[in-house]
Amino acid sequence: MQMAVYKELIKQTFGVDCTPLIIAVSKQRVPDKALLSIPDYLMDQSMEKIEADQPHIQAVKEGREKPRACGHCDYCRANKVLNDVVDIDAIPFY
Repeated sequence: MQMAVYKELIKQTFGVDCTPLIIAVSKQRVPDKALLSIPDYLMDQSMEKIEADQPHIQAVKEGREKPRACGHCDYCRANKVLNDVVDIDAIPFY
């Protein structure tokens, strides 16, 4: 989603339609690395979600609505309350 925003900002600011890439490096003792592209359909889905969320975001900024927790960001993780037991099979391990 973040890359979709960057792509749109570059397009609006400079008139350039760029192709975002991610250079990823693992934290292993001998790091793995990859150059990753993001398919257009994922970029489009991200922009659609961002556009759909704009009215709610504006309402939160104006104090008319409460924010919704995403469950993934730093704030959500810092304020997480443990209510359920999670099966270890539900956690992806690599």
